[in-house]
Amino acid sequence: MADVIATIWDFDKTLIDGYMQEPLFREYQVEPKVFWGECNQLIEDYKKNGYQVNADVFYLNLILRYVSQGKFKGLNNEKLKSYGALQKFYPGAVDLLREIKELNNVQEYKEFEIQFENYIVSTGL
Repeated sequence: MADVIATIWDFDKTLIDGYMQEPLFREYQVEPKVFWGECNQLIEDYKKNGYQVNADVFYLNLILRYVSQGKFKGLNNEKLKSYGALQKFYPGAVDLLREIKELNNVQEYKEFEIQFENYIVSTGL
């Protein structure tokens, strides 16, 4: 059994400068401040009515609402996947992830069965 050294990353404002939803908003001409303002207001409204919602993922419900209202007409998994190519990583971020992965090729670590892994933990798209 190998020893694993895992590096766990957040995504928004950690690996990229901004939020991963920005390409979606650009394509559908949705003002981010308006979207996030509406999202936060809905969360507050639910709380005032005695409902608990997870504020970290509630925006996904609002995206689905926008789809059903036609604001995000045609949004599907393929479009969501295509937004991945539009993410603007901080300089060096991708290189750092690759360098960590390359540590698995270092003989000294292989000898002791040490493995290096990267994980992105995000509630994002």
